[in-house]
Amino acid sequence: MNLRLVYLIFLFFSFAGHTQNQAKIDSLKSVLNSEIADSARVKTLIALGNKFIITKPDSSRKYYHAALSLAESIQSKSLVAKSYQRLGVVCYYVGEYPQSLDYYSKSLDLYNLLQDRKEISTCYNNMGIIYSQEGLYEKTLTYFLKSLEIDEELNDSLQMSYSLNNIGNVYLSLNNEDMARDYFTKALNIQLKLNNNKGLIGSYSNLGTVANKKGDFESARKYYLEGLSIAKKFEQIGVPTFYTNLGITYTNLREYDKATSSLNEAIRLERELGDKYGLADALYRKAILLVDKKAYDEAEITAKESLEIATELNSISMQKNAYEALYYASDGLKDTKNSLKYHVLFKQYNDSILNEDIAAKIHSIQSNSDLLRKERENEELKHENQIKVMELNRQKTIRNFIIIFAVLSLLYLLFLINRGLLIRRVNKELSEKNEMINKQKQVLSETVEELQKTNTKLQRQTEALQSSEAKLQQHQDKLEQLVEKRTEDLREKVEELEKFHDLFVQREFRIKELREKVKKLEGDKPKNEFDED
Repeated sequence: MNLRLVYLIFLFFSFAGHTQNQAKIDSLKSVLNSEIADSARVKTLIALGNKFIITKPDSSRKYYHAALSLAESIQSKSLVAKSYQRLGVVCYYVGEYPQSLDYYSKSLDLYNLLQDRKEISTCYNNMGIIYSQEGLYEKTLTYFLKSLEIDEELNDSLQMSYSLNNIGNVYLSLNNEDMARDYFTKALNIQLKLNNNKGLIGSYSNLGTVANKKGDFESARKYYLEGLSIAKKFEQIGVPTFYTNLGITYTNLREYDKATSSLNEAIRLERELGDKYGLADALYRKAILLVDKKAYDEAEITAKESLEIATELNSISMQKNAYEALYYASDGLKDTKNSLKYHVLFKQYNDSILNEDIAAKIHSIQSNSDLLRKERENEELKHENQIKVMELNRQKTIRNFIIIFAVLSLLYLLFLINRGLLIRRVNKELSEKNEMINKQKQVLSETVEELQKTNTKLQRQTEALQSSEAKLQQHQDKLEQLVEKRTEDLREKVEELEKFHDLFVQREFRIKELREKVKKLEGDKPKNEFDED
């Protein structure tokens, strides 16, 4: 099942080709040694762990545990959940699937508390991938569908495409190529719409695998070459997988030189990157190629190396593949003993995958057999005990009824007492409020009476003012009449004075005129020098 590539894409290419960028590592360590907040320190520890997850998983695990411890000390649920999630990833890569599932379950519980739907979807997806490595495809599909449901709820097209790819891979592993192709095509259409080249890597890889299984090798080659051209742009993400898949396609096309070249390049890159899953798969594919080329000795050596890595990773599906290659190689070498042994092992692992719970069923059958034997031995004793149990249950029921009745009676009594106390308290409060209201009414009545007195007094003062105003008006009228009369008298006197003045002026004029005439007459007569002037 080609889930490795899709898995890496789903984790947002957090391992970016798994190349150890020493400058970035040194930078992160420098940040870690500086004075930073605890939350930032946790994130830095996680980032450092991500740098070593493929090549040095033990170092990665150390950083993640340190992050978890610090996150717990600062009581950050989100960072604790993220630390558990990363520990689940590193356990997945070293083949510790039960431990990986345990970490993811803890992470999932915390994300459920935080109601972080996006991270819940991530947990479901990655738990599905772990179950796929154990060959438990029914559980795998269940978790992938849960992840897809959340992606659709969040309207997250990108993550939806990854979930669709993963679901398609489940159907591909169950040999339902048509369903697989439908899901892969849906994922591809979303990636094309988003113009997400990184996502297209997984879609082209998966569609190529479907085409291979359906015998359409030319289409498979086309898909793989398209995906490879994109993968080379992103620091070799998925490049080894495409070379492996091209090797498979060229093998099917009987183009053995191209197949050998592609698979050797895939093995070289997987060794360089330290990706044991990819290496085990590429070695298995090369072993099959060598069988086709009838190079059985080299095929056996290559298949054994693949088996050793698959066993280390505890991957049932990869062990099944390795045993298949060993069976073909041994058969080609006419090694009947080993051929039979490897064929039996191949069938066992293959049946284990197709019947995901076969071991549990065998254990269940054995357990049921023991239980049936014990039940037969103790049948009579159980029959006798049934009567005793029924009697005990009857007595227990009566006792429980009495206890319940007593408790209910006590509760009812307490209710009545509480109700009486409540009524008494309410009555007291009402009485106090009534008394307060009466006092307020009395104060209000007194206030109204005072206001009425004040109003009467004001009315009297108003009437007095109105009377004074009437008298003043009368005096004013008399004064105006007197002033008018005096004014008339003065006017008459003024007129008389004016007349008198006129007469006086006329009289003065006449006197002056008379004097002038006298002087004139006196001037006309002879002057007497003895006369006085």
